[in-house]
Amino acid sequence: MSRRDPYIIKRINFRRVMVVTAISILLVVLILFAFIMESGLPLTLKSLAQIHGKHPSLFLVDLIPVFISALLHPMHHIMNRAIREYEERVLESQQLVERNTEFAERLSEGENPEPYEEMMTTDLGKALRMIHLNIKADRRQEREQSWIAEGKD
Repeated sequence: MSRRDPYIIKRINFRRVMVVTAISILLVVLILFAFIMESGLPLTLKSLAQIHGKHPSLFLVDLIPVFISALLHPMHHIMNRAIREYEERVLESQQLVERNTEFAERLSEGENPEPYEEMMTTDLGKALRMIHLNIKADRRQEREQSWIAEGKD
């Protein structure tokens, strides 16, 4: 199993969303600052209101961080869900490989392990099942031959 932090991707993705949102907020502040400096007004809330009165389109500029955040947060959750699903698939695959490995080891040690249902979902599992059946048939044939040989003696 991997030693990586399972939440690192979620944290990195969330950080990216927050960084992009912060950059958009800074962009809005810079745009408003440029409008205030161009008009020659002092940097106060009253001058911000005056600038917005002269340029109503600045209300849309003010909403840019909200739009960006509203777009990125759902994408963040969708991406995390997809990552979680892929990690679950990988884990299932690793568990299946481990079970196949355990089955093969027990088979090589001379035991007669019982095959399991999931074994037939992969080519490796099917091959192990065929090997298992061949070994069982060979053992049965050996017993019959040894029984016949013992009976002749």
